[in-house]
Amino acid sequence: MKKLTFIMIIVTGAFFIGLGGFSKPLLAETGDVNKTNRGVYLNIMASTKSEYYMLNSLTDGRHNIEYMFSNEKENKDYKPTQDAVNNVSNMNLFFYTGNGYEPWVNDFLGDLNKLNVGVVDLSRGIRSRYFTEQGQKVINPYYWTGPNEFEIMLYNAKSALQEKDPANREFYEKNYNKMVGQINKLTNNFSKVVQKSNKKITFLTRNKDFEYLLSDLGIQYTVVEKNVSFDKYIKENNLDRNNVVVIKNFGSKEDAEGLRTISLQSYNESISYMELLKNNINSILSLYK
Repeated sequence: MKKLTFIMIIVTGAFFIGLGGFSKPLLAETGDVNKTNRGVYLNIMASTKSEYYMLNSLTDGRHNIEYMFSNEKENKDYKPTQDAVNNVSNMNLFFYTGNGYEPWVNDFLGDLNKLNVGVVDLSRGIRSRYFTEQGQKVINPYYWTGPNEFEIMLYNAKSALQEKDPANREFYEKNYNKMVGQINKLTNNFSKVVQKSNKKITFLTRNKDFEYLLSDLGIQYTVVEKNVSFDKYIKENNLDRNNVVVIKNFGSKEDAEGLRTISLQSYNESISYMELLKNNINSILSLYK
């Protein structure tokens, strides 16, 4: 935790240097409740629906928040248009996932008029992990599946909101701390249950999609090459088949060869990052009860 806090301090310094000269927030002119404490009314664009959920939790409806994509296919297939560039350029803040998740983002950012919009890379400060895809080393973009990385993501979002709306700094801090508390509750409970359990589980998988999550939780696992059957690997390594669990990505049709499995999710546009983290941790936790 101390290491994570130190990383966030460094992130904050670099973050404010990069953000400070961008946006000129609009003064609030609404009849909503708590008007005297509103400070500014921000127009915010998020690249994904899950970011939208996260930002809504931090702002509690104080600002106008929109998102660009409803699902991963839209994000991967997206080709920037001038209309989209103009629209985002007129926003106060633009949040994007970063860490290689948006293949189009570099060109898009290059075309933005940054006189009005503050650009926030939510992955700032995380340590990227990699996997091999078609023989090449590729960034694993799904950093938010890890509790530590998700906390850094929240910190980046919170810091941007505080910079643009300093009158409500404590409001965002309170909401951020509440969400961090939920993360800590999940991970602390996970550790307690696993430590008390006498079950010995050997985790096997075909990829490193969930390395952020598994590493943060302290779970050891082995990636079995696709040209090697699980049965062969189990026999060659003298493993007890009854203790083996195969980790699969939700919706995957990978043959688990009759072994126990758990299905985890790297992204789900229908739920928030917090719910995704909770579901994944509870799925693993169920094996130890």
